[in-house]
Amino acid sequence: MLRNGSFGPLRYMELSGNRQLTPREEGVVELVGRGLTNAEIARTLGLSPWTVKRHVARVLAKTGARRRVDLAVRHARQMEEQTPSDEDA
Repeated sequence: MLRNGSFGPLRYMELSGNRQLTPREEGVVELVGRGLTNAEIARTLGLSPWTVKRHVARVLAKTGARRRVDLAVRHARQMEEQTPSDEDA
């Protein structure tokens, strides 16, 4: 289960135009980034697979990403940027 506040890094995802991701969209992107399918995301969040599909489509449109894998790569990069390296410690 997701914890509150775990979606923070996604708020800084590059968006097309002046669009922002909703908290639900941020959660969906995080789960896409973890490699979950729409059905798995739906079960995790208590949504229908159709609703998850719509959230993914909206995020793709807002970010300008073409595929789910693009979202996953962006998410992974942002997580790396926000994770302190051993050299920084």
